[in-house]
Amino acid sequence: MIQFGCAIPGGSFMPEGIAEVPVSPEIQIFEKCRKVLAAGYDFTECSGGMLTSLDNRQRYSLLNRNVQKPLKILAVNSLMPGNYRLADPKSDKNEYLAYADSLFAFMHDLGAKYAVFGSGVARTVYTDEYSREEGMEAITDFIIGL
Repeated sequence: MIQFGCAIPGGSFMPEGIAEVPVSPEIQIFEKCRKVLAAGYDFTECSGGMLTSLDNRQRYSLLNRNVQKPLKILAVNSLMPGNYRLADPKSDKNEYLAYADSLFAFMHDLGAKYAVFGSGVARTVYTDEYSREEGMEAITDFIIGL
């Protein structure tokens, strides 16, 4: 059976409109998931950055809302922040792995089953600093480390 999902607005590749009044990330996620589901989609998709921007109180509140009325966040996109240099063979990946562990734990609690490894800037291979092969190997090692 085919299911249709929609990424909620506000992710790293879909910035908010200028006229929109900013609200807390928790309320944004909740309200936008409700809108996507009300439009008839089967599931929602949220950015990793939106989820990791929540403090502990907001995470707890979002989890409670999800239990009361599922947000159906099945997938999370843009997993890694752009300032993480996954392809840099010299970068210390421990911080990146800790970030991923925290995000994946929260995804699990929300019921998200899929991680979309978009994260274009984070996985960019900068060939003037190291070879393309070294960059690809560093990304592969990072993914294997997850």
